[in-house]
Amino acid sequence: ETSYIITREADKTMLQFIGYLEGRLPIDHVQNLFYRNSDGEIFRTAESELVDIDGIPFPLRERYRPAESVPIASSRGCTSNCSFCSSLNFITGKVQPTFRRRDPVKVVDELEECCSIGARIFTFYDEHFRFDGTDARQWTETYIREISSRRLRIVFYIEMQVKVVLNNKDLIKG
Repeated sequence: ETSYIITREADKTMLQFIGYLEGRLPIDHVQNLFYRNSDGEIFRTAESELVDIDGIPFPLRERYRPAESVPIASSRGCTSNCSFCSSLNFITGKVQPTFRRRDPVKVVDELEECCSIGARIFTFYDEHFRFDGTDARQWTETYIREISSRRLRIVFYIEMQVKVVLNNKDLIKG
């Protein structure tokens, strides 16, 4: 039987939940939580705003050597509204697109930090990695410029729609 379910983004919620488990915070102060009380009743706490993803610290990777491919996220959410996708509802609690992209300089800062401990291969786990459209293209150009200016010798994997690749061949070099 499940007693707790964290919904939406858990970056802040998990810290609040740990505070509750350690007795420092009442359960109704833990946002984005469904919980069952001792009588079996189910309650839902208040929802938090979406997280500023540029404000999230990098993972503490210096404690271990990175695996063959280091996971990276440069954005959260998606600009589409596909009928088969559950991520929109999971992230926002609503069926509507909510897309946020990290500053490309900060993404490359994270890549560079990983390179300093030996990482060279990265897999982007963005739900919607795009470089089409004016804003996305500017983001990608800054990202490429930052990697080049820092002389990072890396390989990265991304998933995206084929039409985006075909419409932006000038951004892709072998």
